[in-house]
Amino acid sequence: MPKHTKKIMAGAALLLAVALCLTTPAWEREAQAAPWTQVFRNDYDPDEIHLWLTGGDVTFLDWKQPNNPQGWNTEVQTSTYLRGAGPEIAAGKGRWQVRFSDKAPFEMQWAEMLDGAVQGAGTLIYDGAWTATEDFDMSPVSIPGSLLLLGSGLLGLVGVAHARGDRAQ
Repeated sequence: MPKHTKKIMAGAALLLAVALCLTTPAWEREAQAAPWTQVFRNDYDPDEIHLWLTGGDVTFLDWKQPNNPQGWNTEVQTSTYLRGAGPEIAAGKGRWQVRFSDKAPFEMQWAEMLDGAVQGAGTLIYDGAWTATEDFDMSPVSIPGSLLLLGSGLLGLVGVAHARGDRAQ
């Protein structure tokens, strides 16, 4: 086989490899995130509403009020926390459109508050359909496992250094 043919074949193979690496297969394109919107309503008489994503890889993109309760302000605080506040709204009279980044399974906790007191709270689980619970836990968040692991590692290092210091004498 002539040299130039080998070079052409090697170049074509390289281009094919690069194209395969840069091209997203059809099955992956279908599985990529697709933003979607869900409408929620208030169950109580709140002057504040809080939503937290607590499980899954989904994030909040934004939230709007289609019926725009007078004087309400809704803000995306972080990609996993939304807060809305304004004058008290009667139960069932508020509507909020929340836009999520993906339809992957996730958990979302919510709380409706009036004058700083929790009126109602719960957890919503989405895995293709919504499941609601009313057992929202208002207790403080525990120390993350990573901090415990870091602390135990540091204590171990101190112990090793102390043991080496005893042997040196």
